[in-house]
Amino acid sequence: MRTISSCLITVALVAGMVGCTPGPVQYDLTISSTEGGELVTPSEATSTYDEGTAVTLVVFPHTGYHFVNSTGDVGTIANVSTASTAITMNDNYSITANFAFQCLPMVDGGHLHTAGLKFDGAVVATGLNNYGQCNVGNWTDIVQVAADDYHTVGLKSDGTVVTVERNYYGECDVDPLDGHHSGVRRR
Repeated sequence: MRTISSCLITVALVAGMVGCTPGPVQYDLTISSTEGGELVTPSEATSTYDEGTAVTLVVFPHTGYHFVNSTGDVGTIANVSTASTAITMNDNYSITANFAFQCLPMVDGGHLHTAGLKFDGAVVATGLNNYGQCNVGNWTDIVQVAADDYHTVGLKSDGTVVTVERNYYGECDVDPLDGHHSGVRRR
């Protein structure tokens, strides 16, 4: 009887130890986004992953916005500036996808030329360039652009106004525009 009891106790202890084997280490990934877009993979929330797992992150900007970057615990993100990347789970991480307002690629033009704003903030123009109104090749970091028959006006993200023009009637005299923005007049 004593032998059977010893065997049962041994079996019970071994069975109990098997049930106590630790599983893989797991970490939480908390993701969110600013106004203007969303994370589509994984959905916004907190998810748990095994240590070493590469989690794909895919963001989608809403109309009128563009993806800027990911911030937070980004040390193991492959590329913080791309809309589709991956993070390797080696700890608990909190990531925010950042979006910024961006005018839609638009075309605005008078009878002599057309100007367009690209998603990267660069301006392009085409058409008759009789008065230099298409000389926008070096314009970057622009958030709005407007064109009339003889001039083009751009608003930079820092509030600076830039122009190229005929300026016959002073339509490009924008320095200072309204006391809140400083203007830069270019010819």
